[in-house]
Amino acid sequence: MARDIFRLSFCQQNKTRFRETHELLATYFEKQANQEVAPDSPEPEKYDNSDWRQYTAEFLYHALFARRDEGQRQFISHFFASRYLKQLEVVMIPFTAVVAEAAVENYRLLPDSTERFLKSIKLSFLFSWMMLGENPAKYEKINYENVIGSSKEEIEAALRPCFSQVDFLEDGLGKYAGLLYKSLRSNPSQRRDLLHQLTEQAERFSSNAHPEFGSNLFLEVGNCLYLLEKYEEALASYEKALAIKDDFTEAWSKQGMVLTELDRDEEALASYDKGLAIKDDFLEAWLKRGDVLRKLDRDEEALASYDKGLAIKDDYPPIWSSKGLTLSLLGRYDEALTNLNEAVKLQPEYPLWWANQGIVLARAGRYQDSLASCEKALELQANDESGHYGKACYFALQNDVDLAIKNLQQAINLNPRRCRREAKVNPDFDSIRDNLKFQALLQG
Repeated sequence: MARDIFRLSFCQQNKTRFRETHELLATYFEKQANQEVAPDSPEPEKYDNSDWRQYTAEFLYHALFARRDEGQRQFISHFFASRYLKQLEVVMIPFTAVVAEAAVENYRLLPDSTERFLKSIKLSFLFSWMMLGENPAKYEKINYENVIGSSKEEIEAALRPCFSQVDFLEDGLGKYAGLLYKSLRSNPSQRRDLLHQLTEQAERFSSNAHPEFGSNLFLEVGNCLYLLEKYEEALASYEKALAIKDDFTEAWSKQGMVLTELDRDEEALASYDKGLAIKDDFLEAWLKRGDVLRKLDRDEEALASYDKGLAIKDDYPPIWSSKGLTLSLLGRYDEALTNLNEAVKLQPEYPLWWANQGIVLARAGRYQDSLASCEKALELQANDESGHYGKACYFALQNDVDLAIKNLQQAINLNPRRCRREAKVNPDFDSIRDNLKFQALLQG
């Protein structure tokens, strides 16, 4: 209380001197942080150092009082970087301290623009922190009523003032992370430009001195490009990641995924094998490796790959489902349905498992049960392609060309990449493969 009164009096008497004092303190703590960890050190070395984090938090606190727009940008840069490296305290300490002080009646010690900035992000700062690295579409259904009460719209509104400053941030991890998180909230054309800038940032400050960190920068870029279906560019990013750290299992697995999309299946298989030779308990790699083997008609090897994955984790629905589909291709329908039932039991609200169960039932000639499973998938999520794709298989296996094409068209409208890729190799469509309408659907 005494300190607050003193600072308020000091500010009212000589605001210029008040700001200069905070500037001196900001400079002091910035120097302390730089003495603890050299400024040109890799970012993880800084954020992993508890003393550096404490000095930097103190620096940001005083910079917010002293540096106006520059102080805000320094705070934003650390906000993005600390989220990326999961070191909350760097920005949370100064933020909570300033907000607590600003709550005092008639307290106007901050520069006006900084006060407005902090107020604009205050409402949803905690949720913004948690959701920053998420695509907003993925948390539309989260119920916030019993937590803090912030809606998705409020969370995103709290982030916008931060994203508006990304272009003005200095090169480094803060700008990289800001571009990454902003790209999740942009339309495809804007995202392409942001990812180009993201690549440039990764190339500027990735360092062989901390290979895991540098490699992960390019992995993140590759993942974003993959979602944009920019497969050649994604492949180039994964290759850069592996050039920095060639024992990065996840990067080998992601490279395998993009090679599969490019129909370079043997190379994809080699990528999975290289990654698994380094770390043989990487569940996702065993699943994707099995899927490539199934695509290559090496079904028994695919089953062995799925079994390797299940030996690591036996409650993983995607592997149960993929194994079931593969068994059905070998005519082992009872075993196939046992595996699909396991996927449905573990994740009963996921439409894909019901649709895949419908496909296996149709292959087994149990058409009535098949249609019921596909309809269940559509009941769970009408805008998911799985139910329509399952029904397309169901009708194709009964040589009902018109309904097969109609349902496949609906599935492709919802997810063209997945449905076209799978329909090209799915034997369920062999009876209509020469149909011109079917061929036109696959060509888009």
